[in-house]
Amino acid sequence: MFENAKIGDKVWEIELGWGEIVNIIKSSTYPLTVKFNINGSIMTFDLSGKYTKIAINPTLFWDEINVEIPKKPKPEFWKPENGEEAYYISIKGEVVESTYWYMDTEDKDVVEQGNVFQTEEEANKEIELRKAKYRVKKRIWELNGGEFIEFNSNEYNWSFDLCSDKIIPEFWSKIKSYPSWQYLKTKKLVKQLINEMHNDLFLIRSE
Repeated sequence: MFENAKIGDKVWEIELGWGEIVNIIKSSTYPLTVKFNINGSIMTFDLSGKYTKIAINPTLFWDEINVEIPKKPKPEFWKPENGEEAYYISIKGEVVESTYWYMDTEDKDVVEQGNVFQTEEEANKEIELRKAKYRVKKRIWELNGGEFIEFNSNEYNWSFDLCSDKIIPEFWSKIKSYPSWQYLKTKKLVKQLINEMHNDLFLIRSE
């Protein structure tokens, strides 16, 4: 690229911008000495425009170049392609690997129900999450005396906040913020639930 370079030639470097060749030592590994307009910085380059042997691409050019940095592509919502291997959870609660076919009605139903996963790990995580939700709902039912209580805007409704850094048993509201199964009759029952089901509640929160 710079075999015919001469002292006084103007060159452009990708980081330092415009500069001038102030010396050429042809016997050197880096024969071109360039003084840049910015702070008078001086660097040496080989005849291909590289300043180090380990550089993959040159950084010195005869003219200014525009480098457009590509935007990071937004991740797409994953959905199995036709013929792609995927995982789903069977009615027995087992992870099953299967090939997805878009013409297959059962395969379409699995996708539309959100019961398809890209990896076996994701499917197993979903199984544990479903089990945790069932255990928590069952225990709330038991603590409430065999029922899910209806939200009553005329009185305090005791529940727990899964969105904060901590599960807060003292949370109460006169505006319904949670599904019916998440309310308990008393503050004491909320505390009891958190003490008994602490790990399951945090697993649900991580969903």
